Amino acid sequence: MVVISWLNQIWVALVLFLVIFFGGNFSFLDYHLNERSFTSESLKLIEENTGLSLSSGSRGLNMFYCGSKCIDQSFIAKVEIPKSSKDFLIKQIEQIKNTDFHCKDGNQLEKRVTWWKPSKITIRIERQFYSKTGITHIWFCQEGERWILYLHWWCI
Repeated sequence: MVVISWLNQIWVALVLFLVIFFGGNFSFLDYHLNERSFTSESLKLIEENTGLSLSSGSRGLNMFYCGSKCIDQSFIAKVEIPKSSKDFLIKQIEQIKNTDFHCKDGNQLEKRVTWWKPSKITIRIERQFYSKTGITHIWFCQEGERWILYLHWWCI
């Protein structure tokens, strides 16, 4: 009994220390990636959370992962899709049933970065849907000669 009580006191003290030290701000769990730091593991994270299959040759350009919410993690990402794979991705997206939902904080991440610019003019296909692990909103755009997939995912 004394050991359990002692462990509980340590646990409470640790939690209080973290809240006091970080002030409830866990922004150290957030991270930004650019095309130099974007890894294949990050592309895999996108695939696992959205259910999309990105073709080989897909290249991560930017990502902002917000883990500081601790409960509802989310990310936005910008991925270049090879021109030779665009039809494969379009067919994949067309098979997804569009779900009409509204999230009051849906665009908060986009406001925190400068690279998020899916233009209504260049969007070729857009979908909102429930994936295995959360909610996903995607925009597949043609920007000049490049095909860009914008993704916003958040855990539910």
